[in-house]
Amino acid sequence: MHDYLQNGGYYYGMGLMMFFWLFLVIWFTIFTGIVVFQLKKIVSLLQRNPDITNPDDKKAT
Repeated sequence: MHDYLQNGGYYYGMGLMMFFWLFLVIWFTIFTGIVVFQLKKIVSLLQRNPDITNPDDKKAT
């Protein structure tokens, strides 16, 4: 019974660690995906309309 409890605690701890790492990986993947998506959107906007970030650029020159 003592060995069973030790093994159970070990597997429970491993499960928690696995879940934690899985959560971390999923969160990181989602975060990276959002950042990349936003960057692509910004880049495509810049390519279509260069004056979108600085509308006063033409007035200044």
